[in-house]
Amino acid sequence: MADSSRRILHGLQTALLVVFFLLAAVTGTVSSGMNRSAFAGDVKVIVIDPGHGGHDHGVTGPGGIVEKQVMLTLARSIGGKLPPSFKVHLTRTGDYHIDIKYRTSVANNRGADLFVSLHAGGSHSSAVSVWTIYHDRPKAFPIYDQKRAQAPFPWDQLQQRHIQSSARLAERIGERLEKGAAGQAVDVMGAPLPVLSGANMPAVLIETGCLTHPPTARKFANTDYINAVAGDIASGIVDFFEK
Repeated sequence: MADSSRRILHGLQTALLVVFFLLAAVTGTVSSGMNRSAFAGDVKVIVIDPGHGGHDHGVTGPGGIVEKQVMLTLARSIGGKLPPSFKVHLTRTGDYHIDIKYRTSVANNRGADLFVSLHAGGSHSSAVSVWTIYHDRPKAFPIYDQKRAQAPFPWDQLQQRHIQSSARLAERIGERLEKGAAGQAVDVMGAPLPVLSGANMPAVLIETGCLTHPPTARKFANTDYINAVAGDIASGIVDFFEK
């Protein structure tokens, strides 16, 4: 009787193990080598960060146009213009404030392929409107040692392993904007920016002209113009993956 019970118990344990491994294979929880690309095919995850929000209005331009709202509208439009093979997440979806480090952590936690932070510039001179795309450049550059690529890195230095690809992303988007909605030179430069330094993927910050420049402010008050800028940025993102 005891031997019979043990055989039955062993059979139940074996059956449970088979069920466990079948479920694990479906959900992707068994293989430690499983990554997002193996699970999701060619889907690219893009995190877009509309700057400012809540009590932080950003730049306010003529007529009361505010950076925080323009950038949220622009972020939504970019998401709508990327191909279906891109999965887009926004760091904020409404008018509320979030911390800089949280913005970057959204991209890291989502396992994003790209992080794009959106801002508008401002100037003491209403005659100035400069378009700039920034990639990270640490104050002490370069700190990152390629030989230590697998070593643990402080959170605020994660971007260092992606600096070259981030610069390339900035160039691709800049090329599209120059020929398109910006209609002027788009500067690409490195700077030590906290919102980029902790991103563990190619990451850029785009300043879409100056809202303190009345002609620029009038353009961004028009949804069609925002959509045109969004289309150029989306095309630059696609170019980055294709070239």
